[in-house]
Amino acid sequence: MSSQWNNPRLGRAQVIGVVVAVLVFALLDLLGGLQAGSADGPVIFVQAVPAAINVALCWAMLRAKPWARWLTIFRLGLGLLLSAPSLWELISQGSQAQSMTGIVIVSIGSLVIVVLLFGPGVGAFFAQDEKRIDAQAQSLDRVEGNWEEGNTDFDQLPEAQRVFRCVRDLESGLREGGLEEYYGGQQGNTAHAVVDALQRIGEKNLAWALGEANALFEGEHPPRDLAERRRAVEQWSWAKRTKMAGLENRLEDLDGLTPSLHAYLQKQGVGLDNGEEGIASS
Repeated sequence: MSSQWNNPRLGRAQVIGVVVAVLVFALLDLLGGLQAGSADGPVIFVQAVPAAINVALCWAMLRAKPWARWLTIFRLGLGLLLSAPSLWELISQGSQAQSMTGIVIVSIGSLVIVVLLFGPGVGAFFAQDEKRIDAQAQSLDRVEGNWEEGNTDFDQLPEAQRVFRCVRDLESGLREGGLEEYYGGQQGNTAHAVVDALQRIGEKNLAWALGEANALFEGEHPPRDLAERRRAVEQWSWAKRTKMAGLENRLEDLDGLTPSLHAYLQKQGVGLDNGEEGIASS
């Protein structure tokens, strides 16, 4: 029994069933809403928005995203709770077809919540995403160790290594304390090139935030010299520090950096583990 609870393949089969159930639930909910109201354009649009959200959640669940699991549980649980009076009225006072629709909605919603919370292997399936990122991070650590043994002159490095250095320096600096620590430390030595690096790995939102932060320096570029950069940061006005604090709020979620950098390096032909090793057997 314990092996079943830790079997992600069994969990995936149940998640596929959940996805089908959620899509049926969304369709029934959409049809029920349309039957209750008029079928004009605005009503159809309003009813279609939750259905579209459910489709997006299903796609994320199939990709083993833990947040999609919990958000689906929350949405269904809250939806059943808030709609309990109307569902009961539909079941008890509606036509036979309406009563059956209400019963099916309640049954599917409840079953999905139970399976997502307690289904054998479901927890292991959703843990794959975190395990994959951990494996990718370890692969990047090994690459970093190999590259550090070679050329350390940033301007002479190949593109892939420059991008790698920029992203890893940024991640290290931000996790140690924030933008001021990033610019005021050795990691900030590559800040002049970090915006281009983030764009190359597809992190456009982070690239925008770092571009705004770099623009706080004179000439809109941070000095490459550490001492100059530290003096510039120390002389920032209150307005600049306030803007920096606002930008830091956009840089709190760094979890996407590892898979984005990993995917970029693979496209560049850098030999990396794909992060799948050991997941199926866990």
